Amino acid sequence: MEKTIEAHIESIIEKTFEVIKEVYKTNKEEKTNSIPLNSEMSRILFPITRSNKLRVSEQELRFIFVEQFNIYCKENNCDLFYSVETPTKRAYKGFAAGEPVCCNERGCRSGCIDLVVFDSERNRVCLVEFKANNPRKAEYEKDFLKLNNEGVELGYFLQIIENKKQVEELKERIEKKGNAFYCCLCLGNNEIIKR
Repeated sequence: MEKTIEAHIESIIEKTFEVIKEVYKTNKEEKTNSIPLNSEMSRILFPITRSNKLRVSEQELRFIFVEQFNIYCKENNCDLFYSVETPTKRAYKGFAAGEPVCCNERGCRSGCIDLVVFDSERNRVCLVEFKANNPRKAEYEKDFLKLNNEGVELGYFLQIIENKKQVEELKERIEKKGNAFYCCLCLGNNEIIKR
């Protein structure tokens, strides 16, 4: 039996989280890290800021997801494609005010989806939003609104955080909204939170 799009995406997410866990342990810019760099999993590094702190952002998650997407499609002869920062089909307003809504009136504008997966007939089959750390509640609302209102059945909100303390802060922000799947990896203890 042929795998569903959802099964393909779930496999890619699982491998993405596996890789980013390893990269977080080994591939850091800090020179005091005695663990050798690991180019087997990914060549991406978590950089150090001017204040000498490790910077964890959604970009590491996004790039590793794309790496794993390409590897998975090649290894599994999977005919899927992707675009990044893809304009939405619907119009929205209130993103800046923190109260986003879909609309068809003046003052509405397109948003962007971080990554859109297409089938071989160029149909949008999955939407993916990426986040890191603990952004404001409005950021979650904006992304869930887009994931649930673009007319694409499959949507994922993927997030990485650094420590368990942030897990408690997330609870109010990840309440169930629509059909989009939420999946978060806590890099500090490798816990995966799904809803």
